[in-house]
Amino acid sequence: MKTIFIDSAGCTENIIDGAIIKNIAETEGYVHIKNPDEADLIIFNTCAFKQKQEDQCIKKLMEYEKIKKENAKIVVCGCLVGINKEKLDSYFNGPTFNSSELKKFYDLLNIEEPEKVEEEHHITREISDHEMFGTRAFIERIYGIKKYFKRKTNIDFLPNFNLYNYIGDENTLFIRISRGCMNSCGYCAIRFAQGPLVSRPMEEILGTIRKGIKKGFDKVFLVGTNTSQYGMDIGTTFFELFEKVLQIDGDFKIIVHNFEPHGVEKYTEEFLRLFASPKILSFYFPINSGSQRVLNKMRRYYDISKMHDILKKLKSVNGEILIRTEFIVGYPGERWKDFLETVGLIRKFRFDQVELHKYSPRPNIYSLSLDEQVGNLVKEFRFILIHIIVFFKVSIKMFRPF
Repeated sequence: MKTIFIDSAGCTENIIDGAIIKNIAETEGYVHIKNPDEADLIIFNTCAFKQKQEDQCIKKLMEYEKIKKENAKIVVCGCLVGINKEKLDSYFNGPTFNSSELKKFYDLLNIEEPEKVEEEHHITREISDHEMFGTRAFIERIYGIKKYFKRKTNIDFLPNFNLYNYIGDENTLFIRISRGCMNSCGYCAIRFAQGPLVSRPMEEILGTIRKGIKKGFDKVFLVGTNTSQYGMDIGTTFFELFEKVLQIDGDFKIIVHNFEPHGVEKYTEEFLRLFASPKILSFYFPINSGSQRVLNKMRRYYDISKMHDILKKLKSVNGEILIRTEFIVGYPGERWKDFLETVGLIRKFRFDQVELHKYSPRPNIYSLSLDEQVGNLVKEFRFILIHIIVFFKVSIKMFRPF
């Protein structure tokens, strides 16, 4: 019996990739197990979005090297391979492939590439044993406590704790609609790993969703490196796809991942019309800065004041929709005034969830060439300050006990 252990670190896309690898391996006779020290093949699907994740993955890789059984093979894949191969090579000399090179996994197993790969459409902890999956595990524990209180006392404990509405749960159909991105944002190295935009055929997506709804999934999570660019490589648009998704029969909600503001600015009318649907539960809309000056330095060329007005209109026509966003603090050239403009946007607009990042230099990104690199102490101060503001403006309502 051949055994395989898979550890997928980081984002939803990585976890889906890990599930696909598991499916491929199982068709070739491998049995998936939970203990890496007993596996014949260890697949480590890495993250290198920020320096912190890269360091965690290198540390974990060294642990796998120490505990693997004799003659076991380790394969490293994922974003670290595409983002910082030079550093990876200084620690590891085994086989690797990045996120857009799944064909290399077929070569590794000495099998022919199938015409169609059966994708995994729900997320479980068994395909991600990494510390970075701990966020989802923490959320599961909170929901467990909520259920316990309800069962024992009939009290709705933490009534506003609704993170499954953003990240999906066990009843969520996760479906990748595209991979890769056509943008060249100044801070982003993910494009080096994910490659150029590749969209899945529309009918294939719609067919998978119809099957999933029949199986009983009550949420559909549209996944992509940049979902707003879906279809640009195959002569269609995200909004054409989304309109057809809305027409599918069934009682289900939709979560949209990584929907970039560029797509909203170009298709404002379609965005406001389609996202007004009660079927859409939430969408992830990474704004990254409230300062137009910093956005331009990031090479994110959209008008921040227009974005604010468009989101305000959307909330007026669909008050139930949940908007999740992110901001980057300490990007090169960010001054105190720029930081205050980001804070001002958070205070002015009613975001439902806000994710915060400290700017993290990555190999070969444009922002390394910029002047006015923000010092670590200044960056840390702003990061702590904006966390406090976000907690009291956005997050605190989620932790109201009753």
